[in-house]
Amino acid sequence: MTTVQNVKYNLREVRTNRLYIDAAQPFVLPPYWESTAMAEANAELVALKNLPFSCPLAFSWEDEPEWWVFPIDPVITISGSNNIVKRTPMKTAAGIASRGTVKELWSQNDYDITISGLFINATDNKIPGNDLLKLRGYCEGRQTVRVMADLFTVFNIKRVAIESFDLPFTPGKANQQFTIKAVSDDFNVDSLIV
Repeated sequence: MTTVQNVKYNLREVRTNRLYIDAAQPFVLPPYWESTAMAEANAELVALKNLPFSCPLAFSWEDEPEWWVFPIDPVITISGSNNIVKRTPMKTAAGIASRGTVKELWSQNDYDITISGLFINATDNKIPGNDLLKLRGYCEGRQTVRVMADLFTVFNIKRVAIESFDLPFTPGKANQQFTIKAVSDDFNVDSLIV
C-alpha cells in the first residue's frame, strides 16, 4: 500500500494523468491521498493562479488612430485596494460594549499596474533603438496612455498614467529589459463636477 509520504507528485503529471476533470471543477485526487497531500496540491494550484499574466499589449495616445503593439508580450501585474473609512465610536449591544470599528464609507483605489518585458533586436547585434524610443515617448509623455490587453479588458482598464519606468542592465547588447509602473485612469471629462 502506498502512503502519502512515499508519493512524489508533479502538478503537470497530475494534469496529464487526468486526476482532475477541468479547471472549473475541484481538484480530485485518488482516495489513498490523505488530507495533507490534498492541502499541498491545492496550495500548488493557488500558487499557479497567482502567477503574473503575459499577454499582447498595445499603447496609443488619445488622438492617435494607430496602436503600437509591443513586439514581445510583456508580463502584466495588477493590484487593487479599497479605501475604507473606519470610526471607533463606543458601541453597545443590549448594554454590553462590543469591539471593532464601524466601516462608514469605502471606495476603490486606482489599480496599480506593473508591466515588465524585454526588447530584442533580432536583425543585428545592436541595441533595440526603435522600440526603446517608442517606449520612451509614452513613458515621458505628459498625458494618459490608452492601453489594450486581455487582462485590462477583464478589469475595464482603458487608460493608464505612467508613474515611473526602469531600464535595468540586461546581458547582451541586442537585449533590453524594461519595467513600467502605472496606475489606472478612469477619469472622464463628462463626469467632472465643477
